[in-house]
Amino acid sequence: HAVAGGGVVRDQTARETRELAAQLVLSKAGHDARSDAARLPRETLAQHAGTFFSTRYGLRHLALEWVQVLDRAVRAHRDRDPDVAALGAMLALDVDEGYWTMHESAKGIVRDLLRVYLKGKHPLKAEALVARMHADRLADKVWLAEDEWQDVLRYMHSHAEALQLAH
Repeated sequence: HAVAGGGVVRDQTARETRELAAQLVLSKAGHDARSDAARLPRETLAQHAGTFFSTRYGLRHLALEWVQVLDRAVRAHRDRDPDVAALGAMLALDVDEGYWTMHESAKGIVRDLLRVYLKGKHPLKAEALVARMHADRLADKVWLAEDEWQDVLRYMHSHAEALQLAH
């Protein structure tokens, strides 16, 4: 896909977009701290994307190209990847930029609950085997069984919420 200046927009995978999202959010937090210290107004995350890429690549046309890369990647992956969807919602100002922290925290809780669930379901299996089962599920090598994801939902939410989310 050609862009102004003769460059080519390279498509990003969902994994690359997740990594870029984490870097962008981290950069924004540092920029916000510096802006606050200097008593300057903060940028939105979308505005900071331009600053981030300008700082990273130094050339305006490359920064603009990477803003387009990010936009295309979010549109391509947001329906299948919750991290990319969270980034897209923050860029569109649909959720507060602090949502990323809550999103990451919830992911950690889900990982921990799944580990506890697997230990409880397989108490006689060696710790290394349970750890492998956990890692395989986190890496999408093995899909979660229905009872696994439903139990994680039950631990995280009230009974009524869990029923609503499961159906």
